[in-house]
Amino acid sequence: MIVEGAGHLVELEQPEIIDDALVVFEREEDEFYIALVAGGVGGNGLMERDVARAVQYGLRSLQAHQAMGDVASITLMLRAAAATWVLGGQPEAAAT
Repeated sequence: MIVEGAGHLVELEQPEIIDDALVVFEREEDEFYIALVAGGVGGNGLMERDVARAVQYGLRSLQAHQAMGDVASITLMLRAAAATWVLGGQPEAAAT
């Protein structure tokens, strides 16, 4: 992830702790935290223009929200989904 710090851009690696946390939450079948972490990682992928990562983790977050019956949060992901389609070179799909 690239962030601005002290007037210049700094590239940060995604901490391994996030990936490790997702493994623990998957093992515990904790859908709330799976949705939270996967959504964050997918969002980071989107900010980094890593479409594959954004889709992979975005879909995992979507599955976790669905497993909990959380329809409202699913609708909040539509903007990110549209942005992912645009980054993937398919603006027509983003518009539908």
